[in-house]
Amino acid sequence: MDEGNRGAEMAKVLGGRQTVPLEEVVLAQAFQLEALMNVLERQGVIKKAEVLEEITRLNAKTPKAT
Repeated sequence: MDEGNRGAEMAKVLGGRQTVPLEEVVLAQAFQLEALMNVLERQGVIKKAEVLEEITRLNAKTPKAT
């Protein structure tokens, strides 16, 4: 599957009765977030380092499952 078609194919699978492995969904979401951060950083809207710091801050204050 080429990267340009990844979202369309995932939507078709999710719209049907087939199941999608959780790993595939998480990976697709990670790619989408990375792409969004890259575009916003190139446009000068954000700094990726600040986003990563915020992720670290949120992770630190989020209770962990035991």
